[in-house]
Amino acid sequence: MLIVQLKCFVEGIKRFDKKIKTLYQNQDDRVIFSSFPGAGAQLSPRILIAFGSNRDRYLEATELQKYSGVAPAEVSLTAKIQE
Repeated sequence: MLIVQLKCFVEGIKRFDKKIKTLYQNQDDRVIFSSFPGAGAQLSPRILIAFGSNRDRYLEATELQKYSGVAPAEVSLTAKIQE
């Protein structure tokens, strides 16, 4: 009984993968995300989803860095001296 369910599950995953591929191919920014080193057919759509395709969402690069959590942390030297 479980094998039948797993086969159904695997077929569902295949349908989702095919739909994701089709939708990704229709995105204007796919060229950008596909050009990232190491970003293949599986990772590129995920990166697009993570950052989004609305370029007006971020007015400058630092906003994107802050959103993604890769912005450099700013530490006040005054705060360190007072500790």
